Amino acid sequence: MRLWPWISALVLAVVLMLLASSPAFNRMRPGYSGLPSQIEGSFTRDGQYPGEALANAFDVRSWGSWSGDDAHTGVIRFGPLRAPARLRVAFSGYPLNQGIQLFLERTDTKARLPIYTENVGERWQVKIFTIPADWIEQEVVFTAVDNSTAMYGWMGVSEPLAGEDASFLRALAAWLLSGVLLGSLWLVALRAVLEREQIPQHFAPLVAAAVVALCGYVAFWMYFASPILGKIYSVALLVFGLTKLLEYRGRVAFPREVLVPAALLAAVGFLYIGILHLYANSIEQYPLAAYRWGALPADNHLPQLVANDLYRGASLRWPEADWLSSDRPPLQSGWILLLMPAKELLGLDAYPFGALSALWLQSLWVFGLYGLFVTLQVARPRALVLVGALALNGFFLLHTVYTWPKMAAGAFVCGAFALYFEGGAKRMPHPHLLLCSALLALAWLAHGGVAFSLLALAPWAAHRLGLEPRRAVLAAAAFAVLALPWMAYQKFYDPPGNRLLKWHLGGQVPKDTRGTLQTIREAYAGLTWSQIAEHKVANLKFQTAGTWPWIFTVSEPMAQNRRNDEFFVSTRALGWWALGLLALPWLLLRRRAAFPVGIHAALLVWIFLTLLVWCLLMFIPGSTVVHQGSFAMMLAAFALLASWLSSASRWAVGVVVALQLVSFSATWLPPAVAARAPLNPLAVAGIGVAVIALVVLLWKVGRAQRATAQM
Repeated sequence: MRLWPWISALVLAVVLMLLASSPAFNRMRPGYSGLPSQIEGSFTRDGQYPGEALANAFDVRSWGSWSGDDAHTGVIRFGPLRAPARLRVAFSGYPLNQGIQLFLERTDTKARLPIYTENVGERWQVKIFTIPADWIEQEVVFTAVDNSTAMYGWMGVSEPLAGEDASFLRALAAWLLSGVLLGSLWLVALRAVLEREQIPQHFAPLVAAAVVALCGYVAFWMYFASPILGKIYSVALLVFGLTKLLEYRGRVAFPREVLVPAALLAAVGFLYIGILHLYANSIEQYPLAAYRWGALPADNHLPQLVANDLYRGASLRWPEADWLSSDRPPLQSGWILLLMPAKELLGLDAYPFGALSALWLQSLWVFGLYGLFVTLQVARPRALVLVGALALNGFFLLHTVYTWPKMAAGAFVCGAFALYFEGGAKRMPHPHLLLCSALLALAWLAHGGVAFSLLALAPWAAHRLGLEPRRAVLAAAAFAVLALPWMAYQKFYDPPGNRLLKWHLGGQVPKDTRGTLQTIREAYAGLTWSQIAEHKVANLKFQTAGTWPWIFTVSEPMAQNRRNDEFFVSTRALGWWALGLLALPWLLLRRRAAFPVGIHAALLVWIFLTLLVWCLLMFIPGSTVVHQGSFAMMLAAFALLASWLSSASRWAVGVVVALQLVSFSATWLPPAVAARAPLNPLAVAGIGVAVIALVVLLWKVGRAQRATAQM
């Protein structure tokens, strides 16, 4: 094996980190010399709640309205000043809370231009705003008003800033560095997987990634036992991975089949980071992913909060918080903890580094789909091309960079389903049996939404176990070994851990003290049978909701409407790949002998069973939105539709890819209102490099397929 990809990535990461931290790319300074400020009330210099300082700021003045108490109020005005094309300001606190306003006010007309930013908390965040053309060079006053006396009713604000935006460079550096460290562990696991010949090669990338995820799960418990023990474990594991990587040089050969999917995963991740940072907003990775395409909650931030508290030895009991640590499974927190000592050693910010390392975990859908395609008897080179084509879909982009742990969960379940059908024998080999159970457990430990797919998978699991009690006990034991520690944590350390169950199955959204079964029983007791039926029908009908004519529009003003449809509605999320339904009758009528009906039928039935279980169990009518279901179902649907198009005609795939590319560019490249800013030239260049890398990689894969076909 050659080490140059890893060495090149490591060197590039170091160079990018140096550039991103250099004054040329990162220095903040006042945008206006001697800009006057007028203060009323409790805005005081450095009066924000004590937390992280405004880093890389030179002679920059900042004020806060906290000044010792959330109840303090006040007003601060900067100016008058000539409105720039791009206004760059640092914020802290909670600017979105009721009673707090930010705006520019023209001195001539007194017209106000609201400025929207997200709640930041006890740290600073820099944001760039695009000013309308008719306001540029007009005399304005930048004003911050705090009229809130409630808890968290404060904000901090800096004077307008000058300087450049290096967020894309920092993100790329953190992503590359975390990729090198995680990739070394992945290669060690990959070699061990390949040595076990019972595991097919097309599943090897996903299984090796599952081993790394398992190491992260162990890290969670190590840090839970003791931060010192956790740090020793993380450092030892990373040193072991890097050492083995050096040992492999020139001695170990990895098959091309298992390395090309990894290259595809990296190219897709690179593209997604460029798209995320396409506009010059100096916002951290977590909130940027939440605001880039709309206004998502801070769910992607929760695993990082758990990891941070474990790393510093703080308690994970949060009695006053809206969410308990036991409400969200721990796999992504453990994944982040694996690299926390490296972050500390290099002096990196935990938040972007954790978010970018988590992006690798959510990118595992590439491995999951690749293995599923091959199980569907799609030729392996074509399977890679289809995975690359599917990347041009908003579902994959959004849920990869907005790192709530749903994509990895779906990938692991799809891998387990495909393994059930691998080989076609009725008796499943014991290694496959144990591996499937482990994958399902890891999926559940990543995100509980896959439970709907697990319930639908039960008939196949029973069939493949051959109804033998011994094999059933073996499979259950493999699942329990991983799942029981987390269940014990929920019950004994931070009970009750049932918030999502009560929400989805009983309609109880606010926290309360009732048990899960009591909540569900009382919720249904208040409904008649006809009302219950109406609720379930509403859940089924929602799967085809949305405004379908919007799929034919490309106007930017309608982009947010299209994004909302694709975010909430399952069939709209499929985009143009839904045309695969038209290919199925042709395949059944014209190519029945060559078409593997059995596995395709099984996957289709599994999708519909998952959908049915989901719609029947969800309590609130119309609550069956994409993100509250199983992402395994979505991944399987994409795989099935794409494989039907591919089997029908390569030209059909080409047409759908062209349509999807147009729709993707019009819908997911434009920013949401909160993220609107000028184009980031560095990110534009990064997108160009990523696109070239993807095209070259897929072209080589296609050429290899043609060469194989001619032999």
